[in-house]
Amino acid sequence: MATVGTFTSGQVLTAAELNSIGAKTAFTPTWGNLTVGNGTVVAHYFDLNDLILWNVELEFGSTTSISGSVTIDYPVAGAATYRAPVGGLVHLDDATGSDYFGAVYRNSGTAATLTVLNTTGSYGGYSTLSSTVPFTWATGDRLVISDWYPI
Repeated sequence: MATVGTFTSGQVLTAAELNSIGAKTAFTPTWGNLTVGNGTVVAHYFDLNDLILWNVELEFGSTTSISGSVTIDYPVAGAATYRAPVGGLVHLDDATGSDYFGAVYRNSGTAATLTVLNTTGSYGGYSTLSSTVPFTWATGDRLVISDWYPI
């Protein structure tokens, strides 16, 4: 995770300097209350001068399970506090055809809780994911996270 150098106005950048900006790095997510089992996970992040952009895609297999409120550790530890505790987007895709949307709720500089938009009240809010929220998870369902945070 190289930090891009300090450039000056009019400076000609080399290919090596340009290629060092935000190289994609694969990682294996650490989950709380979620067992991947035989599910398929694709996860990567980019470090752009101390700004982490990350994406995780999980397709449930027959042995993937959720046992409570789902959390995920960041690929790289971030700043301890945030001005906005809600960060990126969570897309929840039921294999039967329904899609739901939520947010990444930043618990700390190292982990986040995954939520789904809840519109049952007068105002929209968030509910944490569970084995039955927003639907009963099954083979072929997908969980996609796209987020950013400072380090």
